[in-house]
Amino acid sequence: MKSLFPKWSTSLVLILGLTALTLHAQPGKPELYGDKDVAAQLSFSQKNQSAIETFAADYMDFLGGYKTSRECVSFFVDAARSDGFKDWKAFYASGGKPKAGDRFYFNNRHKNLVLFIIGEKPVEKGIHQMISHLDANHLYLKFNPLYEKLGFALAHTKVYGGIKKFGWLSQPLAIHGVVYTQDGKKVEIVIGEDQTDPVVTIPDIAAHMQSWNIGGEHVKNEQMDPILACTPLGENGEKSLKAYVLNFLESKYGITEDDFVSAEIELVPAAKPREVGLDRALIGGFGQDDKVCSFIQYRAIKEVGTPKHTCIVDLSDKEEVGWQGTTGINTYKIERIIGQIVERVTGSPNDNLVRDAFEHGYSLNADVTAAVNPLFPQPHELQNVAALGYGPSFWQTGDHAEFWWKLRDMLNRSGCIWQTGDFRQSQSSLEEFAVPPGQTGMETIYFGFPLVSMHTLFELIHKTDLYSAYLSYKFYLEDELKETASK
Repeated sequence: MKSLFPKWSTSLVLILGLTALTLHAQPGKPELYGDKDVAAQLSFSQKNQSAIETFAADYMDFLGGYKTSRECVSFFVDAARSDGFKDWKAFYASGGKPKAGDRFYFNNRHKNLVLFIIGEKPVEKGIHQMISHLDANHLYLKFNPLYEKLGFALAHTKVYGGIKKFGWLSQPLAIHGVVYTQDGKKVEIVIGEDQTDPVVTIPDIAAHMQSWNIGGEHVKNEQMDPILACTPLGENGEKSLKAYVLNFLESKYGITEDDFVSAEIELVPAAKPREVGLDRALIGGFGQDDKVCSFIQYRAIKEVGTPKHTCIVDLSDKEEVGWQGTTGINTYKIERIIGQIVERVTGSPNDNLVRDAFEHGYSLNADVTAAVNPLFPQPHELQNVAALGYGPSFWQTGDHAEFWWKLRDMLNRSGCIWQTGDFRQSQSSLEEFAVPPGQTGMETIYFGFPLVSMHTLFELIHKTDLYSAYLSYKFYLEDELKETASK
């Protein structure tokens, strides 16, 4: 049959196809990165290579060593004391009057920490606040967790936050927690982090049995129970498996079964963070949502001298369950702190000055954002996407153009790299988390951190983003945000 197209058309199609592939792969402007500046990213990385690696090493030590909100607050309180921060509760109770440059911390129930530095200007002229969260998705034991089944001792658990349950199956898990015994003694537990420790695990079904539609992606919440033991107690095994577990806990920690009622015991991945990629550019590990922002914020505020405006870092808890509870951001702790500052500086309480502090203030909510995944880019619009290695990222949540401009100007003066990013329509509900600071009258924007594989046991971030976020956070806490040319 005679072709409908001339002979040269086949060659033309091949040439055009190869040209399109070549253009798509050009490093200066690949489709994947939308409007990202590749040259600026490379320049920043090369210029700051030594500082980036040092910062990343410190971060990895923190990430691998402190996996619960309580452990993180304990770490940051110790660090804060060493870095010159004073206990605000004790200072206020003693009748102290804060002055510019004074540094304080407010320990909220050992699961939420607020750090702040008094600025040169009166607090009613506005505060510069940053928020992040310390909690991560995990499993935790129920009040009456221990039971036996088919030759195994197991523990009933509940799911905290949103997880892909099948990702937790057949993984080495560590036990972290705090228990208060009958007599009020506090006992801290960590099992599974040392190389000589045992771990626990939630057994999955064999791949050959997937036709049963059980286990794997079909696992239910009530099946997320770890194996604790499979050896009966006693010379002849006359005592139960549950008795073996209780004997272990009592002999090692002095804990009885009744003490589970006054306990917070979490299951978390036992693995340590690792460098990822042959170029070691990425860091993989559990709980980077949102410990990465909390670590950076602490490092930023500790380097601040005397800021122009009082600056505040709120390392919060309970984000993964909607910020609820006394250690989330849906509390009045910041209002209380500002009110106490006003009272001590002016000599009397003044609600109007407290409101002015918020009305003239700014809040950056620093949480992670889902960066584009090379295998699953579908949720993203590639022209408006966050990508690893291009710095912290703004989310578009209906904020005011004037505040956007102030932050854009500030970041361009800071020397960091930064980006914008978003999902397709109806792919995110982050807007709800800008509500609490906004209710106080503060301008609020989401300034997140790009991350791949969010809410898995091995989330990925880029080392360059770590250091760039540190520079931007520190500059924001110190800076006098400029006004727009036109009001």
